[in-house]
Amino acid sequence: MEKISIYNENEEYVQSANTLFHFMKERQFLTDILNRKALVPRYCNEDIPYLDIEIAGKKIDKISILQKCFCDMPFHKLSEKNKIKVVNDAEIIDVEKEHIYDSSSHTDFYGEYAVAFSKRWGEENGLQPVVYVNSKSDYIKTFKDYINDSLCSEELGDVAFYYILSRLAYIKPLRGGMERYLESGKKVKVMKNFHDEKEWRYVPRQSALIENNIQNIIVNKVIMEEKDKISNELQNQEYQDIWLKFEYADIKYIIVPNPAERLELVKFINSLPNSKFGDTDVEIQKGVLISRILVLSEIKGDW
Repeated sequence: MEKISIYNENEEYVQSANTLFHFMKERQFLTDILNRKALVPRYCNEDIPYLDIEIAGKKIDKISILQKCFCDMPFHKLSEKNKIKVVNDAEIIDVEKEHIYDSSSHTDFYGEYAVAFSKRWGEENGLQPVVYVNSKSDYIKTFKDYINDSLCSEELGDVAFYYILSRLAYIKPLRGGMERYLESGKKVKVMKNFHDEKEWRYVPRQSALIENNIQNIIVNKVIMEEKDKISNELQNQEYQDIWLKFEYADIKYIIVPNPAERLELVKFINSLPNSKFGDTDVEIQKGVLISRILVLSEIKGDW
């Protein structure tokens, strides 16, 4: 029997973007991605006090998830200010407070460099929309009960264990706190609506994690303090089985903050070895990739 495709060529997302953006704060991060032709997942901390998880009598308020984050926000929403609230704002001066509220867009939080792919590409490569949960809902209550009952069990099977890990990797509260650093170096915490981020996540497949002896979630606080070091080690070629790989033709957009950064990126793309393009029509392929560069400061005027 002929396999029926679940995709309709005429189907488009209407209420959200047809593009998945991965934003970052430095050009080096972007050039590393382009040079590697892959996005390497990193451990990111997530606050989970709303789950009331206990292990050996200790409440677990924070975990670190191995992931790569994307968003499907429409272009005109990327620079729109979010409604945030500074926690303990009495500890900062008015000028700092004004700066925080004025710099509350998605690109302010996550950076003005980005690489973007079609949502179809994301679906084909296993990306999953985050499940935003209401901490007061019965949905989360039953999940909390399941986790704690399972962790108390003397015979927690592999299926149940990996099911819990998978669910934890893709959930996020509707609202929560994020830490931000001021120019003075002072750290502040802001409360924001996470649902508006329209996040999708790449989490490496469990089979690849097991084969490479990698945890997709860190619970131990001591190990969590080393998460950046561990994440950097995952950039080594030996761990490429857990990378999110792509071809240059898969890239829909590349975003840089200003014209000067575009020029630097053009130079970088032209310097890439021909072998990365398959040694066929290399100049054309490089030209196409360059044509996908968008300058954030220029396109903001068209939003």
